[in-house]
Amino acid sequence: MQQNEGRRYKLRQRMMGPAGSEYIGSADHTEQEHLELLLTYTVRRGEVAPIARALLAEFGSAAGAVSAPKEKLLMVPGVSTATAAFFKLIANTAQMLSEAESEAEAPSENKEALPGTRLLSVREGAAYCISMLKEGREECLLLTLLGADSSVLASFYMAEGSGERVGLPSALIIENARLAGASGVVIAHNHPSGDIRPSEADVAATKRLAALLAQSGVRLYEHYIVAGSNCWAMLSELAFTM
Repeated sequence: MQQNEGRRYKLRQRMMGPAGSEYIGSADHTEQEHLELLLTYTVRRGEVAPIARALLAEFGSAAGAVSAPKEKLLMVPGVSTATAAFFKLIANTAQMLSEAESEAEAPSENKEALPGTRLLSVREGAAYCISMLKEGREECLLLTLLGADSSVLASFYMAEGSGERVGLPSALIIENARLAGASGVVIAHNHPSGDIRPSEADVAATKRLAALLAQSGVRLYEHYIVAGSNCWAMLSELAFTM
């Protein structure tokens, strides 16, 4: 156990130290080490090196593993649903940053402000989440990352549940907010049954997530429950119909 923890510590030190900006693509670091470090965020105990080696053997590179379909990732020994979801978030974030860079390089006259990209009120957040979730037949979780000006940086479908239950993967939410430089997040999940009332588990999980996000300097603006065109804002205790 101590040997595993020592390996994880060294990997993080090499990533986050003064030369951290040179980590990705550096000749001093292997793709296996890169995958090992990523795996430490979802594999809390045990060795991650065997999983990293298996991923490289299956997909050929760290980039290939991160961008691989969930179904293929889950076939690799040691890869959990949480790891597959985390890799999906990383791939989506990389695409988001690439698109943002491309837009920044485009001539300004070709840029157009997209409507609804700033959520300035609880009602606007409700309308946005309803538009994203109202057609869902299975319960799922939507994470929306917001910038300092309340602009939408990205939205991800993070998890699926059964019935009226869907988990709040706090560690992945916090990590994705950190990677995107978000100052706030909005989460929402749908109730296919049509009932927008939160369960006790919904309330308790939301309070825990808000506290954990606050420790990371990120604000949980709202948690919405969507059922068709109806929506309940849990923190504000307001109902909306769009």
